[in-house]
Amino acid sequence: MVKAIGILWVLFCPFLFAGDRYWQNEIDIGMLFYNGNNNAKHVNGSLLSEYQHVMLENSFRVTGLLAINKNTQTHYKERNAEKYTFTDTIYYTFSPKHFSYLRGEGVKDHFSPYAYEFTESIGYGYHIFKRDNLVWQISGGPGGRHNKTVYGFHQDEFIAHLANELYYEITRYTSFKQSLSIDSSPVNTKSHLINELKTALFGPVATKISFELEHYVNLPAPSEYSQKTDATTKVTLSYTF
Repeated sequence: MVKAIGILWVLFCPFLFAGDRYWQNEIDIGMLFYNGNNNAKHVNGSLLSEYQHVMLENSFRVTGLLAINKNTQTHYKERNAEKYTFTDTIYYTFSPKHFSYLRGEGVKDHFSPYAYEFTESIGYGYHIFKRDNLVWQISGGPGGRHNKTVYGFHQDEFIAHLANELYYEITRYTSFKQSLSIDSSPVNTKSHLINELKTALFGPVATKISFELEHYVNLPAPSEYSQKTDATTKVTLSYTF
């Protein structure tokens, strides 16, 4: 029951605040090309909900992808990709250049050596540039990482979280966004890079082309998912409300 309520809240919460001038929501849906621990192309979707009021800002993102194809040998339908992620970051700006943050991220990837992974961190950030058409900020702080391998081994560790985020409005209709995050510990380091180009079509509708890299320095005990780097290319339609 609680799980069902949580899912409904995630799905419909952005629509409840669609008329609030402090909220902005964005839904993407399109094609994804994946290269790494599985090689597939399939439909994917994501939801981004952002709240900003004076010194407080909250950014919440949920993404999901699922691909089901027929096995040519058994003729049964089977999954060849399934991954769900959520990220929530709260920013508190206490001066024009300085801010603090609280961040949490969860990943459930059925085609990964990890059954699940959750990280949290808290820290300080600095705006290198903050203009109407250009925002560049860096941040970092201590945190924790909790995961479970496909073999059932649990691991909890302290991490250092570093992030670099860039937004540039190239023209009135085109913008570029880059996000790099690094979660590092003595045991393992995970890097996640996203490059995204967005072009407005009409009204609230736009197209997006993005390239995403995810890399682990070390992986747990050998499994069928032994690739340290996953590369993803997305072509999507985006609707903002």
